[in-house]
Amino acid sequence: MRRILSIVVLLLLTSTSASAKSIYVKVMSVYQQNTLFNVSYQLNELGYKMNVSEKNSLYKIYSGPFEDRWSANRALRDIKKKIASNAYIVELSIYNNKVYVKEE
Repeated sequence: MRRILSIVVLLLLTSTSASAKSIYVKVMSVYQQNTLFNVSYQLNELGYKMNVSEKNSLYKIYSGPFEDRWSANRALRDIKKKIASNAYIVELSIYNNKVYVKEE
C-alpha cells in the first residue's frame, strides 16, 4: 500500500512539473526585427528570458518558461507595467526552437 501511494505521489509530481514547464507570458507580436533587441533588453532588466517565434516576418515574443502560475502571474504584472500592457499568459511547447501554442 505504501509503495502504491509513493508511486501515485511521484506520478502527480512529475506530471505537474512537466505541464508547468510550458507556462509563458506572450509579451507582444511585432514586424520590426530591431524591436527584438529592445524588448530583450527590457526583459533582461526585469530578470526574465525571451523566446521568439517567427513566421512570415511576424515575430511573436514570449517570456518564460515559468515553474508555476504564480511565477507567471508575477512576471505578467511586471511585463504589463514596464513593457506591454496587453501581455497575457499562454501555454506553449517549444521543440527545436519552434513554438507550438497549446492555449492562447
